[in-house]
Amino acid sequence: MLCKAEIIPCEPDADNADEGSFPNKESFLRHKIRHKGGSFYFHNMQRNLISILAIAGSDNSGGAGIQADVRAAALRNVFCSTAITAVTSQSSNGMSGMTLVNQDFLIQQIKDVFIDASPLAIKIGMLGSLDNGFAVTEFLHKYAKAIPIVIDPVMMITAGNNIISDSGKLTDLYVNHLCPLATIVTPNLEEARILGASGTTQRELTASLLNILRCKAVILKGGHSKGNLVTDVLALTCQDSSIKFYEVTASKEYCKNLHGTGCTYSSIVAAELAKGYSIIDAFMTASWLMKSIINQSTYYHYHNSNYGPLNLFNYHTIQS
Repeated sequence: MLCKAEIIPCEPDADNADEGSFPNKESFLRHKIRHKGGSFYFHNMQRNLISILAIAGSDNSGGAGIQADVRAAALRNVFCSTAITAVTSQSSNGMSGMTLVNQDFLIQQIKDVFIDASPLAIKIGMLGSLDNGFAVTEFLHKYAKAIPIVIDPVMMITAGNNIISDSGKLTDLYVNHLCPLATIVTPNLEEARILGASGTTQRELTASLLNILRCKAVILKGGHSKGNLVTDVLALTCQDSSIKFYEVTASKEYCKNLHGTGCTYSSIVAAELAKGYSIIDAFMTASWLMKSIINQSTYYHYHNSNYGPLNLFNYHTIQS
């Protein structure tokens, strides 16, 4: 099933919006106040903040990791708490060093986030160590069964560094322990094959991986594919155990500023699930939005870097 969609503004035009453009009067009043200035307090309308928890490594360059997770959530107007698995030192040439956070302190971070508010979705990126992976798995199994979980199975960074030296044990962690707890797993083509996917087409690879991981859905990202088109494929398990497929296809943009694409994508998916959207809606939003983000990331240089960050917020540039 090939699905097409368009990116539309999240809100109506500020000057021409009327009450009928919004789901309720409160939303309309907040919109007008925000765009016209001033402040207003809504009595008896206490609202809970929509938030996600990102469990991932810190990237000193700012392009990927927890930094990308926070930006992606903010782009979708969602608050992001964090739990750091490792602190990395890296540039566009690759990772030069990494200091792991031990599993006890990692779990302490997660527990402290839950003290204030249980997140409405959890995104898991780089684990840093097998001990961290098993500790996170145990925590999720005990305390987060009802929370949507999005896993970006980081096996290596794009510059070519292995995150965990024993890839066999890391694969076992994902396949037999962590991913069966997930709502959605979002590998790229190379990660899918490392995790055991087989097939000649993206649909076959996605369906194969869905059966291997035993999660609710797999999104196979096609950014690493050859050719002039990029296709993301969602495979979703139905109640009758059949698999439905959804696809987003777009032309491939030449862009060297792609640092953090995987982190950004999975965090957008988590943010949409936290807002209550379906797996299909979250997939469509993330895939089409990423095409737009990449398109607006093509026109600038990041100084001496040959692998710059994505442009999520229309950053300012200067003449070089």
